[in-house]
Amino acid sequence: MPRERAATTASDDECIERLALLIEHQDQNKLHEIVALIARLTAPMQIESY
Repeated sequence: MPRERAATTASDDECIERLALLIEHQDQNKLHEIVALIARLTAPMQIESY
């Protein structure tokens, strides 16, 4: 399964762990995955704020 699709099915903790790993390794080829993970994590925050 592509990592972008995994971001939509992973738990918040799994997304945070993956995001931390990608940021630590500073792999610019994975920017699309970083964006997908950030979007996945911000969506629940927006819903909860209403």
